[in-house]
Amino acid sequence: MQKNGDVELVNLSEASDPFSTLVNLDHPKIEGSKILLEYSSNANFEDVVKKFFDEGIANAEMCALFTSKSSKLYRSLKGKRMVRIVAASSLVSVPDESLDGEIQIPDRELGLVTSLVTDFFENNMSIALSFVFDSITELIRGERWEQVYSGIKQLIELLSPSTVTAIFLVNTETTEARFLGALRGLFSVQMRLDDTQGQPLRVAKAEF
Repeated sequence: MQKNGDVELVNLSEASDPFSTLVNLDHPKIEGSKILLEYSSNANFEDVVKKFFDEGIANAEMCALFTSKSSKLYRSLKGKRMVRIVAASSLVSVPDESLDGEIQIPDRELGLVTSLVTDFFENNMSIALSFVFDSITELIRGERWEQVYSGIKQLIELLSPSTVTAIFLVNTETTEARFLGALRGLFSVQMRLDDTQGQPLRVAKAEF
């Protein structure tokens, strides 16, 4: 990567597939997938997400993380170059964009999330996009899991274009079993990240 004035140039000859190779695939195979990534509390999911974004950046994709201000992933990725961060917070009442491009939104406002997804897509029609959705219950209002499920289903439909690759993160230890089972029915690609040694990330279901 080289800098030319205020323009950052990505050397595509250096492109690699650090995320895809974790599951013995390549980027073209993964591109366009909507992935449910289940993880356990002790698993290093932050590193996996970093690799996902590194792969998107290396392939000249627009990258965005939807998360909450209280998330471990937010703290891990805050300030990462070429990744737009949308962070939900209970401390803001209207959307606000900081000088570094981070967007803060009120928590549990699905309408704002879908609006930003649409904006990112419409403003980047000529390139592929990579999104990660973390802290789902902080992004979608719901007294019952069925309401959150409905919101996720709406997001998946919005992300249907083949140029959009998306990961939805879910902690298997803090998610109700019925909710997790319903979520699995929404995703044709499912991966699981354990806290074991060796190759902790594995594909549980794949319909590419």
